[in-house]
Amino acid sequence: MILPIEMQNKTTKPCSVLMPIRNKLGEGLFVTTNCIYWLDILSSMLFIMDSSNKEIISYKLPEQASDIWKVDLERYVYLATESGVATFDIKAGSWILNAKLPSAEITSAMRANDGGVLTSEIYCFGTMAKSPVKDKGALYIFNGKKITKVYDGISIPNSFIKLNDTQMLITDSLEQVVYKFTFAKDYSKIVEREIWVDHSADNITPDGGCIDKLNNIYMAIWDGFCIQKYDKHGMFLAKIPLNVPRATNCKLNANEDILYVTTATEGLTKKELQLYPDSGGVLEIKLTK
Repeated sequence: MILPIEMQNKTTKPCSVLMPIRNKLGEGLFVTTNCIYWLDILSSMLFIMDSSNKEIISYKLPEQASDIWKVDLERYVYLATESGVATFDIKAGSWILNAKLPSAEITSAMRANDGGVLTSEIYCFGTMAKSPVKDKGALYIFNGKKITKVYDGISIPNSFIKLNDTQMLITDSLEQVVYKFTFAKDYSKIVEREIWVDHSADNITPDGGCIDKLNNIYMAIWDGFCIQKYDKHGMFLAKIPLNVPRATNCKLNANEDILYVTTATEGLTKKELQLYPDSGGVLEIKLTK
């Protein structure tokens, strides 16, 4: 990895470390009024931080989970997993598989990755090879009862940022391209895919992200030491520098004055971990209006 010169001076930090846990692959951020939830995909761990006292509870999950898409009663955590869509009851410690992926697509070489909600009843998520392979993954819709494949041939599906009830920004991080996908009204298929932002020539890898009330998009940049902000048309607005190279996802709080960021240590050398000791932690950025 090429280390940016401006980040080698660690005397100034553009963000603070909310939790200094060294996640291998932090992901799946979900923010409520009372708690911050996230996953370490590679360790099959769920973390929950109480916003008031900063205490953390962690849970070992029975398989790799990659996205948290709903939390009910601060108890039931809904997840995209290696097998499909599951619910983890944090009080009972129980795991319920709500819907399975097609049996032929549940293999030790594959897992779910990112996902996002389109409506209260429609959740979209993607799969990928654990060792990324071009076009090996797919996109699926879960309607509360069953999982349906709607798109075949994506490599590393990320972002899943809802624009409206039938459109979503979905990144293929291997291609370094953010696409705008349009779904059929009954969510049975993808009817259109167009390039929203193409960073393949810029050596920038978009990862997870979110949207604010003004329709601005925040995108975590893997190996970019930053979050990038765009308008709804994909025009670059600003760069928020980070003190770690591998941001994986970001989510806003309800007031949209704080941006939380998950990060990763996966693939970093010992030297890079020494240079950037906050890698793997959950970061907190206070935004200015």
